Amino acid sequence: MSINNNWILKKYIDYIQPSSNDFRERFTKFNIPIHEYETFIDWSKILPFYSFIYDYEGNEFEIATFLKKSVLADYEHVIVYIDPDLPLIKIEKEIFINNWEDFVASNGFTGIVIFTDDGKFFAEFTDDSQWRLYSNFLIKTNSTDL
Repeated sequence: MSINNNWILKKYIDYIQPSSNDFRERFTKFNIPIHEYETFIDWSKILPFYSFIYDYEGNEFEIATFLKKSVLADYEHVIVYIDPDLPLIKIEKEIFINNWEDFVASNGFTGIVIFTDDGKFFAEFTDDSQWRLYSNFLIKTNSTDL
């Protein structure tokens, strides 16, 4: 599959820079442990980690607001892992944040991972039935559901 064949990603083609075809190499470089069961990242090996349910009424704007107030605000770009058949993509963080739900939907809601250029911060929108957003940085600051 290519980015050009993905009807959702096609909308952002002018903003997307293919980054790498070897997502495992990048995850290894950044010491992000891969789990591949229920979640792509092995969150039991990440301390601290945070999580909350991201699939709720009004989530489109609220999650974007949370992400804008997170450490991602300090970065120009994020790298997005969507599917093993697609390259990692680098995109301006504002484009991702304002359209995060499109990126989650781009692979049929099977889960995506985002991380910063330097690999310090990363998050996963899961494909499990709980629809959780995991991160190694605080995203949602006004909830008891962390």
